[in-house]
Amino acid sequence: MSHESRLRAAQRRLEAAEASYEKARAARNAAIREAVAGGMTYREIAAVTGLSVQRVAQIATATPGP
Repeated sequence: MSHESRLRAAQRRLEAAEASYEKARAARNAAIREAVAGGMTYREIAAVTGLSVQRVAQIATATPGP
């Protein structure tokens, strides 16, 4: 396999991983907003997710993306 082929393949894998990460992050953020709407506290969500209370608050109050 040539260097160009390896570089292109690596770039495609990276792009696919980034897309997968963004989907997972969006799903996690939606779950956080749903948990807040369902009555969980930021502290409870932080304990479950391993995020800081401050980060949970940021996610919960942010406007969801596209």
